[in-house]
Amino acid sequence: HKPLGNKYPTLFLCLFFLILIQETQAQYISNNGAYISTTEGTFIEMDTINNINTATFKNNGTVIFSKFNNNATLENNGTLTLTTVDNTATLENNGTLTVTTVNNTATLENNGTLTTSTLDNTATVENNGTLTTATLDNTGTLDNNGTLTTSTLENIATLENSGTITIFTFNNDGNTTGDGTYNITGEFSSSGTFFSEAGTVNMNGTSSQIMDMEASTFYNLTINNAESVTLNSTQTVITNNLTINSEKIFILEADKNLTVTG
Repeated sequence: HKPLGNKYPTLFLCLFFLILIQETQAQYISNNGAYISTTEGTFIEMDTINNINTATFKNNGTVIFSKFNNNATLENNGTLTLTTVDNTATLENNGTLTVTTVNNTATLENNGTLTTSTLDNTATVENNGTLTTATLDNTGTLDNNGTLTTSTLENIATLENSGTITIFTFNNDGNTTGDGTYNITGEFSSSGTFFSEAGTVNMNGTSSQIMDMEASTFYNLTINNAESVTLNSTQTVITNNLTINSEKIFILEADKNLTVTG
């Protein structure tokens, strides 16, 4: 038996770095044109994935990433948990997607449950499922056919609502249409176009609310706030019903106009 002598520490050090490199490499995936699919029951936890060119990442299992850079197709049918998603192509969620920050500059379609702290949309978001976010900034097209809940909704471009939106603060500086339902518990300001078609707007906060509006058209407007709702509008038209619930307060500012034709 020949002793290793001084070679033993060198051999040990090489093995240590080899294991370290393998562990580090396992934290990063770059998919460049291939098809990656996880089956039901699969669990993957990783730092970063880059999905580019004509690549497809399809998740049917449980995946946790810190960051997902999607420049191709991401389809989630399982459970996907992410810190950040930068989507510049197609993201389709049919399962449960939880993300801290979503930056969407292409197409995001939610048919499942999407929960995020911040959603920044400069292109197209279509919600047919349940979307919950603390802050939603829309400078593109937001099409809601499902349930959308947010603390702050800033619409600078196009919002089409055929579902239900529950908001604390709603700032509309763009074009908002659709015959859906709006549940607003905080401030409602609109310097753009607001036309609720055959929809209903419920002002149902627990503290005083202000509606600071340019010309706007409501179908049904319901006041359900005991502290008061104040309308400050150059020209507001209600084409169906204005409902002021029992013991609730509705204030029309002086020299402002409100027309009810229903």
